[in-house]
Amino acid sequence: MPPAPTVASCQVGGPALATSWWGVQDWEPRASVKMHNSRHRNDPRQYARWHSAHVWCLGMTQGEHHVLWHCSLLSSSEHASLLEAEDGHQFEGVVVVPLGDLPCHIDYALSVDRQWRPHEAHAKIVTPRGVREIHLRSRHGDGWELDGVPAPHLGDCADIDLGWTPATNTIPIRRLKLEVGETSSITAVWVRFPELDVVRNEQRYTRLASDRWRYQSGDYDFELVTDAATGLVLVYGDDLWRASALSLG
Repeated sequence: MPPAPTVASCQVGGPALATSWWGVQDWEPRASVKMHNSRHRNDPRQYARWHSAHVWCLGMTQGEHHVLWHCSLLSSSEHASLLEAEDGHQFEGVVVVPLGDLPCHIDYALSVDRQWRPHEAHAKIVTPRGVREIHLRSRHGDGWELDGVPAPHLGDCADIDLGWTPATNTIPIRRLKLEVGETSSITAVWVRFPELDVVRNEQRYTRLASDRWRYQSGDYDFELVTDAATGLVLVYGDDLWRASALSLG
């Protein structure tokens, strides 16, 4: 993949440290970007190009990306971040979404190694009726653990797919590095939503263009529009996720 666009930073006080779900410290943004104007609002690809040219002051580290997604089908909104580093990469996100007839918010974090192979994910699902936590950990070629217990039904899955977010589509997109016209099949640990069960799932990715992919799994068949540099999803199908704001570090 080509490198993410470089943007200038400015001094707005000192850097702030945040503690993630499992105690990893990372950098918080210290400033924000100008709001994109209306003529770019409905075209995520045009907005991504506009954004790279119009960032005015961004207090993020190089390789830190943020996206805001809305999903009309799920009635959800999400703020997700991707922090790329030499020793591995981390996704974090917070989702607000109905779970049945209940208000729900989901906090999640997922880490992958330098080759974009997932090794741990943690999600906390909160509703007025209680809290559910899901913890997945790769056993490095010897299957997976689910909530600290070996999960043989997950077999040799190479990926993690969290059903409430398009963030996890970025992982195989970045790892596979397909050329336009190429196709590859993967097996993912799929946390289904709204069921919240954890199953093994066969998936297929085809690269249609530098910024377009076809995702297939069972009856699912969707076209994804992505940011070509980061692999983050900008448009997912016709009525699923759409990026309404994007900040590339």
